Parts: sequence; structure tokens; C-alpha cells
Amino acid sequence: MIPLHRAAAATLAWLGCGSAETTRDFASLNAEVREIVRGSCGSGAAPCHGPNPTARSLDFERLLESDTLWEAMADVQSCEYDTLPLVAPGEPERSWLMVKLTGQTDPDGRLRFDPDSSWVPAPDSCAVGVRGSYDFGTRMPEVGQLSPREIETFRAWILAGPPPTAQ
Repeated sequence: MIPLHRAAAATLAWLGCGSAETTRDFASLNAEVREIVRGSCGSGAAPCHGPNPTARSLDFERLLESDTLWEAMADVQSCEYDTLPLVAPGEPERSWLMVKLTGQTDPDGRLRFDPDSSWVPAPDSCAVGVRGSYDFGTRMPEVGQLSPREIETFRAWILAGPPPTAQ
């Protein structure tokens, strides 16, 4: 079985999404990601990431307003699968966000994800155990679907990361 992140990368490459996107600067990618998030994940689009988010969910409205989306996700442990950060700067294939954006789903719309066999969820994990397996939620966004170009924009944003801050 091909690991999910490699399958997603191969799919993006097949669709013609490629390295030209990665040369764009972080500021322009960040602006595009913010617009995608505003249209797909904010309170106007889906109830899960609005001003009254569910427990442990990101409040995208607040993060967009304060321009802290990157800071809220970069190197922050995922509560669903704590082996991966939400965003691993420079490593989209190790970012839980990419799993949530590109993962396969079952007929009920639940994310099909096979965790590492040695993974043991933390006691406060968001992954809910059901009959010996875990529920990792749905692919995002929950309502609608991102285009291949939008997914590539997220990948390039993670790959680029912000420029280092001056000391």
C-alpha cells in the first residue's frame, strides 16, 4: 500500500501541479491561502471553523483577522494524529493539513487513514476510537471540494514557509 502522503504528491504531479508553484514567495502564497480558507473554512462556508468552533478546532475567523494562520498551525501537534504537526514547515508530506485536504474517504465521507502501527493516541486525542479503530474526521473542507490548484497552493505555502525573522 502506498503511503497516503506519497499518493497525494503523485496525484498532484500527475495533475500538472509542480515546482513552478514552489518558487512563489510566502507573502503571496499566504494571501492566497487566506482567501481559500476564508471561502472554504470560515463561518460563512462551514460551521466547524467559525467564530464558535467545536472543541479543539481552529477558529479561522479569528486567525484570518489577526493574520496568524501560519503561527497557529506551524509545528503545532495535531490533536487527531499527534505524530504529525498540523503543518511541518518545508514538508507538506509530513503535514496533517495535507492529509486532511487530500485523503481518501470511505462511503460515509470519513477520512480513511492508516496510522503507524506503533501509534498510541494520547488520552486527550481528538481521534475517537470506534470498534478497535479510530475516526480521523472528514476530508476538508467538509462542504465542497478544493480544486487541484488550491491544494497545490497549500502545498507550496507549507513548502515555502515564512522568511526567517531578523534577530
